[in-house]
Amino acid sequence: MNEKETCYMCSEEATSKEHVPPRCLFPKESELSKGVSMRKNLIKVPSCHVHNSSKSKDDEYLMFIMSCAFQGNEFKSSLFEKRVLRAFQKKPHVLDTVFKNPRKVLLRESEDGKPEESISFEADLDRVDSMFHHMACGIYYHHFKEKWLGGSKNIINFLSYLDVPEVNLMNHQHSELNRFSREIFHRLESYGDNHEVFSYRAIKGDDGEAVIFLEFYEQLRATVLLS
Repeated sequence: MNEKETCYMCSEEATSKEHVPPRCLFPKESELSKGVSMRKNLIKVPSCHVHNSSKSKDDEYLMFIMSCAFQGNEFKSSLFEKRVLRAFQKKPHVLDTVFKNPRKVLLRESEDGKPEESISFEADLDRVDSMFHHMACGIYYHHFKEKWLGGSKNIINFLSYLDVPEVNLMNHQHSELNRFSREIFHRLESYGDNHEVFSYRAIKGDDGEAVIFLEFYEQLRATVLLS
């Protein structure tokens, strides 16, 4: 590593390479059919210790949150069944740190017309926002070859409002924002060598501000506004 290389998030000297997004979101070869790999040419950026190794628990938390979403393809389902469930079995106390205030919710009617129930729980939004900020900054550095040191705002399609005033209106507006951003950004070129697990699209203005569109397991999406 070049001694003068600095972290993608700050001016500290880089001590390692960080995977963007976290490597734990990609299935291991041992979890897939023989000959199948979903870890081809993973994106890595130079990072200091604070912005890489020290947030490994945040990476794991994000994996738990995303794997529990009801959207996603077979690779997300495999991640939940082969990694997350086993982690819960080995460390039952982890359930209390991830599934805060669980409750039953009605998702929709199934094909036979019967109500379909699931479990909702409170996510640590500050923690989730921080993770997506880091990912967007990493993609910005990788794609545009420069750092983003400003703030960000996220629109995440697999999170919903529960205990807020006018909850139905809030969730409808949230859903419309996600639909609108997907329609716009799917016109742009998609990047990433493991599209079934992760891909991204990016656009930057003349002032350096950018929008990063992240897609996981073909259905979990986040639009990150870097401004």
